[in-house]
Amino acid sequence: MGKGASSSYSGGDYSLLSLIDEMNSKSARAGRAAAEAEAFAAAKAASIIIENPIRAPICSMLGHMGSGKTTLLDYMRGKVVPNPPPSNSTITNSATYFEMIPYHQSIRLPGLLFIDTPGQPLLTVSRSLSTALCDIAILVVDINKYTLQPQTVESIDLLHSRNKYFIVALNHIDQISGWKSFPNAPFRKSYHQQSSDAQKLFSSTFRKIIAEFKQYGIKADMFLNNNDILRQTVSIVPTSAISGEGLSDIKSELIKWTQKTMLNQLTYTDQLQCTVLDVKLLQGHGTAINVVLVNGVLHVGDQIALCGTQGQILTSILALWTALPHKELDAKAHYIRHKEIKGVNAVKILAKGLEDAIAGTDLQVLKRGDDSIDIISLEQESKDDSEDNILKEILEAMKAEL
Repeated sequence: MGKGASSSYSGGDYSLLSLIDEMNSKSARAGRAAAEAEAFAAAKAASIIIENPIRAPICSMLGHMGSGKTTLLDYMRGKVVPNPPPSNSTITNSATYFEMIPYHQSIRLPGLLFIDTPGQPLLTVSRSLSTALCDIAILVVDINKYTLQPQTVESIDLLHSRNKYFIVALNHIDQISGWKSFPNAPFRKSYHQQSSDAQKLFSSTFRKIIAEFKQYGIKADMFLNNNDILRQTVSIVPTSAISGEGLSDIKSELIKWTQKTMLNQLTYTDQLQCTVLDVKLLQGHGTAINVVLVNGVLHVGDQIALCGTQGQILTSILALWTALPHKELDAKAHYIRHKEIKGVNAVKILAKGLEDAIAGTDLQVLKRGDDSIDIISLEQESKDDSEDNILKEILEAMKAEL
């Protein structure tokens, strides 16, 4: 309060100066109160973020064999293959974790976990597992194929059956006649630098792809035009796995859609959620399992339970390994060893007795004193839970193959 506020009071009346001083004082108090309220709200919001951190989304790479799924991921991993051989096909699910570098304060995602899937016709089980695990998917389509290929259609059906949103990577734009590549450029920038003939050819092909999706009941549009937060329109991002064109747009679209529409399902919890992705023979170490750790924590020494072809497997974790940053979990490189690890991540678990482990089933940690545990997704608890039904389907399909 100003100095005149106490001295100018006379006979119960305020002078004009006194009134102004009081108004200023009230305004200051109101301002402080508003500032305090704003600070409290910010602190509360921050505490919510700390108490309920956001986990990394899991993204499945799907599409027909030869569409360029693995080559796109290779480019993201910094492994550029100028002319990938046709025989260099993915035959099992593999995982790569990318830590997010927050170049803007609005980015809340800690990273992205990609699951690369095989496109061969006989490997439906692997694609089914990948779509069951993912939060969002990238459907890779070859722009030079004017119709959607069989495994592309199958992938769409799997995603729709599980209500999973996907983004289309319209790949191989570098193969369009007359297209001039601009390495790592966003699509808009690259497109505007093309000749009119190349632009016309691209636009004509793009319209055919849109029409093809429409035949399968899918409304699709160029990602630059799609702001449908109800997720009823699929974004198409033109890309090149050879030049890197459009890859920055893919990452931006993943961030955009997961943060806009999936934050609730991406809230991290301490309850363990861990699924066997693959079973691998590791030279010098015996059989190991690759798992996708979605929520919770694993520790070296934990006693775990999981499904095997001969029944339940009970064993203890001897080692927990992850790949080097931005490397595939099964890349022939050094691993990072952990005493404990938190989701989301792709983890290689070393333990005894894993030879009969089954991909697609859940891994659980036994509490002290337990000598057995009920395994989710098997014959007992799968009737009422949709995700468990998915894993049951996978288990039955894998048993049929054995």
